[in-house]
Amino acid sequence: MTMTRAEARELRFDESEEELLARTSGPPDAVTQEPLSVLDVAAAILDERSPLDTWKLQKLCYYAQARHIASGHGRLFREDIEAWAAGPVVRELYEQHRGRYSISTIGGGDLSTVRTRPAAVETLRSVLAEFGDWSGDQLSELTHREAPWVEARAGIPPQGRSTARIPLASIARYYRMLDLIPADES
Repeated sequence: MTMTRAEARELRFDESEEELLARTSGPPDAVTQEPLSVLDVAAAILDERSPLDTWKLQKLCYYAQARHIASGHGRLFREDIEAWAAGPVVRELYEQHRGRYSISTIGGGDLSTVRTRPAAVETLRSVLAEFGDWSGDQLSELTHREAPWVEARAGIPPQGRSTARIPLASIARYYRMLDLIPADES
């Protein structure tokens, strides 16, 4: 979804996450539908691309959440994203793969739930088409240059531990603004 200049002018930087997501989410059925679990999203990603290194899986889930929100569909998954030193991490997903470098399946994920949501399927296809061939390190480097992660880690040393949450409103604003830049100008 590309935002018009008029829509960009409507972005307010003082509103809460709930206000922003309620005001900018898609049709009513998209807003009222309960968000998926990050484990559901991870299961769907692994169904398409497996095995994956765990950091790459974390970053693909982050970009799926960002793209889904920026496209006006609201939250893709309900869990928070934290600004760890290695980039955005969803703790609930980390707990499932802790200690492993690479995984092929994820416990607790329900692929069938994702398949019943066309917008979620389209978001995941789009993210995998754009970032599926990138390494976990490349994706981590990219997130380190983007405002949501940088702002959430303000004041934290580069390798410092952090559980700072990356606000969804920050994600929404940043990735919606990127959509304003024509491809030949980026």
